[in-house]
Amino acid sequence: MEINASNLFQQLAEQSQKILSVIGKLNLPNYTFEETDRIFSKYGWYIPRFIEVRIVFNLQRLFEEGKSEEANKILIKYFKQNLKEIQEDLIMLHPDRANIIREAFLAHKKKALLLFNYIILVTS
Repeated sequence: MEINASNLFQQLAEQSQKILSVIGKLNLPNYTFEETDRIFSKYGWYIPRFIEVRIVFNLQRLFEEGKSEEANKILIKYFKQNLKEIQEDLIMLHPDRANIIREAFLAHKKKALLLFNYIILVTS
């Protein structure tokens, strides 16, 4: 069986055009990670590694439209629901700081915000 390279490339080009057409119809925002981080940090937030992209895009749109209170409510709810996973993820990424991370989360949970802020500042 002989493979015709020209036909193969033609089929590949056609499939690529179909994929690009579908992506174009999704109307996804064209943000870079740096831009997204900058916008979120401007409002005092960071983006966890495992948050869904659609949530990030929605929140970024809200921030850009001046609806920061609505975005803040969504983020507060998200972080409350995922706090344990976020702590575990941070410990996995920084095992040498596991005790500090645990203490910071415990202080936050006990509403010892002054201690929490101190721990974060000292370890930054």
